[in-house]
Amino acid sequence: MSGAALNRISGYAPIMMSAVALLAFMNSLHRASHEDGSWHVWILMTLAQVPVIGYFAWTSRRDPRARRLLILQLTLWTVSLMAGHYQGAWS
Repeated sequence: MSGAALNRISGYAPIMMSAVALLAFMNSLHRASHEDGSWHVWILMTLAQVPVIGYFAWTSRRDPRARRLLILQLTLWTVSLMAGHYQGAWS
């Protein structure tokens, strides 16, 4: 896999991971049980984004066009964290 393809994947993967984490959060709002897999999906998707975002930030640090995508990644990651905080870690 070439470096450009890997950089493209690392650019869009955190956005999709944030979408999955937010869907897991919304799924947990509709369930009465807090012992389902939604918490596990949310925590895995939220934590797994950190190294991917870091890789993307490092490899595209000199590309001014990538800044918008990086800002979008970090914004969605923060929204995902705030959703988990709002729910009180589903406790």
